[in-house]
Amino acid sequence: MKKIYFLVLAFALFSSTMSAQLIINEVLFDPASDITGDANGDGTRSPNDDEFIELVNSGATALDISGYTIEDTYTATIIRHVVPANTVLLAGGVYLVFGGGTPTASGTGAASFGVSTVVVASSGGLGFSNSSEVIIVRDASGTAIATLDASTLSVSTGADASVTRSPDITGDFILHPTVNGVTFSPGLKIDGSSVLNIKEDVFAAFSMYPNPVINGELTIISASNGLKEVELFDTSGRSVLQTNLTSNVLNVEAVKSGIYFLKVSQDNNTSTSKVVIK
Repeated sequence: MKKIYFLVLAFALFSSTMSAQLIINEVLFDPASDITGDANGDGTRSPNDDEFIELVNSGATALDISGYTIEDTYTATIIRHVVPANTVLLAGGVYLVFGGGTPTASGTGAASFGVSTVVVASSGGLGFSNSSEVIIVRDASGTAIATLDASTLSVSTGADASVTRSPDITGDFILHPTVNGVTFSPGLKIDGSSVLNIKEDVFAAFSMYPNPVINGELTIISASNGLKEVELFDTSGRSVLQTNLTSNVLNVEAVKSGIYFLKVSQDNNTSTSKVVIK
């Protein structure tokens, strides 16, 4: 009986720790009334479609967020978005939800969403209020794992700009323009410089080339000659290639062109890095 209790408790603690990886990093409650409020970049400013919430997997391991929900409690508790099945965020992965429209990274309001998983709210809108809003993210079991209560913030959520953590992921919420005059940065760091929390092209224990991959082969070098466990994920977190390498060359000829994340494990070392395949 004690053993069963211990296993249940251990599983509960593990699940809680995994869910705690997911944080609310940036929210746009109140898009500006002119075209500068076009956060989703589709060329049209909309008070509903351009609202967004940015969630980040701040942990060191992948997180399955299938069935997670985003709800708000302004006048009543309403589920605004349900994460589809088979949605996995790699370590450092960003899940970006817009109220609606057609999110376009090269559009009017946004130069890039980085390598975020970008979706629109499954309910047809986020419906955020510009004040007294409480946003709750729940896991698939219904447990609240991230909350943002606008009434507790020291800044206004109705200032035609997003509220964002500064520094990203770990800091308190501030108004985005106080950093660099920019009103929002969905999928990017607060200064718009690069993808949130993603180590690009650098392995702690491995090196690789060429990146971008242009000839169907990626060379992965490590200090050890042992077996390498390799897995390639697309930006939605879906595994597209999994193999064990006894050499230094990974054949990716069968993989479609695009942006991927490559996870390499060998001995006690595991690293994940962004790879572009052309």
